[in-house]
Amino acid sequence: MGSRSFALVTGALILACLVIFVGPRAVVLAPTERDQPRPNPSQALLPARAVGVGDCGQQLADLTAGRWPARFVPRPELAALIETMKTAPFVEASRAAQTLLAQPELASGANMRDVQALLGFPDQMYGTDFFYMTNGGPLEVSFRDCRMSYEGLLRPGSWSGTDQELAERWAKSRTTRQWIQFEPMTGWLTATGTPKRKAIEVDLNGGFYGGDGTMSFTLADGATCAGRWHAAFGTQPRVTAGEMLRTLGPRYMPRYQSPTMPKYTMPERLESWQQLGRAEASCSNGRTLRFEFITGTGEAHGWGVAQDDRGAVYRFMF
Repeated sequence: MGSRSFALVTGALILACLVIFVGPRAVVLAPTERDQPRPNPSQALLPARAVGVGDCGQQLADLTAGRWPARFVPRPELAALIETMKTAPFVEASRAAQTLLAQPELASGANMRDVQALLGFPDQMYGTDFFYMTNGGPLEVSFRDCRMSYEGLLRPGSWSGTDQELAERWAKSRTTRQWIQFEPMTGWLTATGTPKRKAIEVDLNGGFYGGDGTMSFTLADGATCAGRWHAAFGTQPRVTAGEMLRTLGPRYMPRYQSPTMPKYTMPERLESWQQLGRAEASCSNGRTLRFEFITGTGEAHGWGVAQDDRGAVYRFMF
């Protein structure tokens, strides 16, 4: 066998050994289009400067310091949707907001700073949950690790009413401090000795979240009343001594007792999650009312008593 033939045979043997010991991993295929990483669709339609905006810690630091990204001009379709959800009547604004949330710029995983550059400064923030007040209801976008994890147009729980009824409810809710819940804070005032169906609806602004707020209601004789309430958690200085709760609660509210709230009276010690509150209201017929209340297992629910300047006593539930 000549040297050339020997070299060919030797080369073939070496190649066979490589295939046996290295296996299919030795074969490298050129990447196909299917194997190529696909860009996030939310980034594909945003300006180039918005891609690769830094780590989440820096974004949160900017958020806390009030440093927000400059707005950019969105696609005409998006600009029209944003304008409609801010200015159109309820139903049309709701549809625009829902269509906006389905756009690729707001796809799941979108960068927090990019989303803010598109939607602007939120009307309310809780951590990394951002809320926007639109004519079609509260719009929420939430983030996890600075990537969008939820987006939606909020609605009251178990809602089964008409669009018109929902529009009326939003018109009332959006003027209150707890607008993001789409739930106007409502209480009921019932004069002792009268049927529960005769209860007076009380509008409460603030939702017992901020320590104070306003209240308004109309008495059975048509007199309109307005006032303010104040409340503090059990770990904070009290806003009232609770004397009305101690004296009137056990006398006028015993039939309202339940296993979860066995006594409608002033407790010896408030739990950290409870609030003790008071309110005063003046009416157009000259009558004045004083309230004392305490929250139950949730900040926006509780009970209390009220008494007017003529000695009439009322039950107050909210």
